[in-house]
Amino acid sequence: MSTYLNIQNLRNIGIVAHIDAGKTTTTERILYYTGKIWRMGEVHDGTATMDFLEEERKRGITIQSAVTTCYWEYSGQKYQINIIDTPGHVDFTAEVERSLRVLDGAVVVFCGVGGVEPQSETVWRQATKYNVPIIAFINKLDRVGSDFWRVVSEMRECFTQKIIPITIPTGKEKDFNGLIDIIDGKARIWEETGDGTIWHETEIPSEYMEIYQKQREELLEALSEVDDRILEAVVENKPLSPEEIKSALRKAVIKKSFVPVVCGSALKNKGIQFLIDCICLYLPSPEDIENIPLYDIQTGEKVKFDRSSFWALVFKVVSDRFFGRFSYIRVYSGKCHKGKKIYNTVRKKAERIEKIFSVHADKRETIGEMQQGDIVGVVGLKFSKTGDTLSSERASYAFEPPSFPEPVICQAVEPESPSQFDSLSMALSKLSEEDPTFIVKRDTQTDETIVYGMGELHLEVNLNRLKKEFKVPVRVSKPRVRYKEGITKEVIHEEKYVKQTGGHGQYAHIVIRVLPEPEKKFEFKSSIKGGVIPSQFIPSIEEGVKTALESGPLAGYPVSNVKVELLDGSFHEVDSSDLAFKICAIEGMRKALAKAHPILLEPIMRVEIEVPSGFVGDVLGDLSARRGSPEGLTTKDKLTIINAYVPLAELFGYATDLRSITQGKASYVMEPAKFEPVPENIAEKIIGIGGGYGKGEI
Repeated sequence: MSTYLNIQNLRNIGIVAHIDAGKTTTTERILYYTGKIWRMGEVHDGTATMDFLEEERKRGITIQSAVTTCYWEYSGQKYQINIIDTPGHVDFTAEVERSLRVLDGAVVVFCGVGGVEPQSETVWRQATKYNVPIIAFINKLDRVGSDFWRVVSEMRECFTQKIIPITIPTGKEKDFNGLIDIIDGKARIWEETGDGTIWHETEIPSEYMEIYQKQREELLEALSEVDDRILEAVVENKPLSPEEIKSALRKAVIKKSFVPVVCGSALKNKGIQFLIDCICLYLPSPEDIENIPLYDIQTGEKVKFDRSSFWALVFKVVSDRFFGRFSYIRVYSGKCHKGKKIYNTVRKKAERIEKIFSVHADKRETIGEMQQGDIVGVVGLKFSKTGDTLSSERASYAFEPPSFPEPVICQAVEPESPSQFDSLSMALSKLSEEDPTFIVKRDTQTDETIVYGMGELHLEVNLNRLKKEFKVPVRVSKPRVRYKEGITKEVIHEEKYVKQTGGHGQYAHIVIRVLPEPEKKFEFKSSIKGGVIPSQFIPSIEEGVKTALESGPLAGYPVSNVKVELLDGSFHEVDSSDLAFKICAIEGMRKALAKAHPILLEPIMRVEIEVPSGFVGDVLGDLSARRGSPEGLTTKDKLTIINAYVPLAELFGYATDLRSITQGKASYVMEPAKFEPVPENIAEKIIGIGGGYGKGEI
C-alpha cells in the first residue's frame, strides 16, 4: 500500500451498514470500476471478492472485515483508496468497531427500502465515537418500495449531524435510471444494459428543475453557516463555481459538520462512480484528520510525541494457514521497513517485522516498507495483540485501543475425543485472539470449557470454524445467557491478612469502600495518604480486587458496575508483600460484595420487528409473555415496526416462534442494549441452578 506519491491523495475508508443494505455489493462495484478486479462477483452467488471465508460464502453475509486497495483518477489526479469492508450483522460488531478505530472516513450504506435500521444506528454511533467523517449512500433505489426522500427524512430524525443531499435520484423503483448532481448542475443517466460503465451526462430534466433548485438553495444555505466565503456569495447573490462549493463542502465534512448524501443501486450498477468521486473529494486524507492522541500508560495523560518516529496500532490479528500470526496495523507516523526491530509499548516487548504485505481480501503482496497512513499486514509479531501500540521508541505511551461490547451468551464445548483436548485448547486460543468478543474460559467447578459470544450466530460460526479450519470436531451444550452480578448498597469493609510461618510471615491490612457505579464496569481509586500503605503494594491490591470480581457471591457470575476505593490500611516492614496484599484484597472484596446486597443482572436486547398489521396484536401478546417492554410502533407501507426491549433469556428460538405466529410473514433483528436486574422469582431459580460459567481463563 506504500505506493502513493502524495499523502493528500490517500483515503482510508470503511464501508459500513446494517445487514443486507448492500455494502459488500457496493464494495465489489468500487473494485470493478477502479480496475482492481476484472469481473463483478455477487454476494448471493458466493462469488464476492471481499467475502472469502467459506462461512461467508455459504451464508451470504460478511463475518470478518476485509482489507483492499484500489486507485481512482479524478480531475487529473490519481487517488489511492484503502477500503475495509465490514460485517453488517450485529453479532460481528467488533469487526466494525476495530475497523472504524483506524479509519479516516466512512461510507454508511442505507437500504432505499429499509431506511435507517437498528444496525445503521449502531455503526453511525461507532463512527461518531471515533470522530470519523461520513458520506451516506442510499442504495437499492431500483427496488419496489424504495424512497430516497423518506430515508433522508429518517436520517434527519435519527442523527444529530446535518444531513445534506448532494444528489437527486431520477426515476423511481424499477424506473430508477440515474442521478442529478446538485453541485455541478448536471444529470447522469445510465444505460439499462451493460456493466454500468456507460452513462450520459445531460441537462437537468424539466420535471426535476424545481426540486433541484430547492435542494441547491438548501445546500448553499447550510454551507453558508460554516463558510464565510459561501455566506458572502449567498448574501450578495454572487455566482459560485462548483469548485468553490466542493471545497467548502470538503471542509465541512472533515469537521464532521455535514454528512453529504448520494444515491444509486449497486446491484444495477448505477451511481457507484459518482460515489467514488465523492470519496476522493470529501473524505479526509491522513493529514486532514486531527492528530490521534497518545496517552501515558501510567498516568493516562495525553502526551506529545515525535511525529518523525514510527507509531502504529495493531487493530486485528488472525491465524493464517501460510504465515501463522498475521497482524493488521495502521501506521500513524514515521516509516518502518521489513526486518526492523520495533517496540510494543503495551506489552513492553521488542518485536521484529519480518515481512510487510499489501492486502487484497485473502491475497497478499510483499512490500518493503510501510509509512504514515498505511494499512498493512505484517508477519513476525509474537506478542502483540489487538489494540497494542507499536513504536520505534522504547516509550511508555500508547494509542487508545478500540473498545468492544461485552459478550451476552455462552455455551460449553468439548472435543469429541479426549485425545483432542490440547488441539481444541490451541484452536480456541487462536479464535479468541482473532476476535476479542469471543472469550474462552475454564469453569473450575464443572471442569467445562465455556465460550462466550455476541449471539447464537456468532458462536455457531466460530464453532463451525473449529470443525472445518482447525479439524477439531466438538460437542456443544445449548446456548446459555451470560448473566452478571451487581450490588445495590455502599459498604465499608476492613480486612486483615496475617499468616505466620517458620520464616517471614505474611501481613496486609486494608480498608475499602465498595459502591455501585452505574456508568462504568469497574473503577478503582486509591485515597491512601501519609504512606500507611507503600505505593508499590497498590497495584497488587487492585489486582486482587479484580480477581474477586471474576466470581460473584450469588452464583459465581462476574461482578460489574462497581467502584472500589482504598481508604486506609497498614503494613509490616518485614512481613508485607505483594502476595499478601493481593490475597487480603481478594478476601476483603468477597466479604464486602456479600454485604453490599448483591443482585443478578441479565442482558436486555433491543428488538425491532417488522410485522404485517394484522398480526401486531399477536406479536405484542407474545412479547409480553417474554417479559418484553414495547417502546413504540411505527408504520412503513403495509408493515408495522415494533421496537421493544426483551431479556435475552426469553429470545432463544424466537425466529421459529415469530414465523409460526405470523405465518412466516414477519422478521426481526436484535442487538445488545443494557443489563438490568433479574426479577426476584426468576433470579432464585437461576441461583438455585448455579452460575459457574466464567471462572478461570484457558
